[in-house]
Amino acid sequence: MDTRQEKRKPPIIGSAQHAVDAKGRLIIPARWRVGIGADLYVTPNPDGALVVMTEEEFQTMQQKALDAPVSEEDRSGFQRFLASSTQVTQMDRQGRINLNEATLNRGGIRAGDEVVLNGKISRFEIYSLERWGQVQAHLKRSFDNVSQQIGL
Repeated sequence: MDTRQEKRKPPIIGSAQHAVDAKGRLIIPARWRVGIGADLYVTPNPDGALVVMTEEEFQTMQQKALDAPVSEEDRSGFQRFLASSTQVTQMDRQGRINLNEATLNRGGIRAGDEVVLNGKISRFEIYSLERWGQVQAHLKRSFDNVSQQIGL
C-alpha cells in the first residue's frame, strides 16, 4: 500500500494578457506552470482559440474521441484534423512557449499581437484580442445559466 499522497496539480484559473513576440514566443503565467510537464500540445478549438494541454489531457481527449458515439467517418476526420493541426511545444526557462506560424494562424494570431490567455481548469486557451471580445458575451450567458443551475 502506497502511503504517499499524490500531489494534485493546481487548477488553471484566471486570465492574462500578453504579446506574442516576433519569434512566436508567449509567456505563460507563473501560477499555471506548476505541474504542467515538459510537452504541451497546442490545437485549435471550434471557438477560434488555441487550446494548450498537457500530454495527459491530450491523451484523455483522444480516448474520448475514440469512445464518442459518432460515425467512423467523423471519428476519422476528427483524428486526421487533430493530428495535422496540433503542435507539440515545450516551455523554456523563462516560462515561454514557442508557437509556429501555422499554429498562430489557426488562432487568428500573428507575431507581435496581444492575446488573452484564459484558464480552463485543466488546460488553457489563447485567444486573439478580437476573438476574445466576440466570445465574452456568450461565455457570460453560459456562466449565468450554469450558475443558476448549481446555486452559485
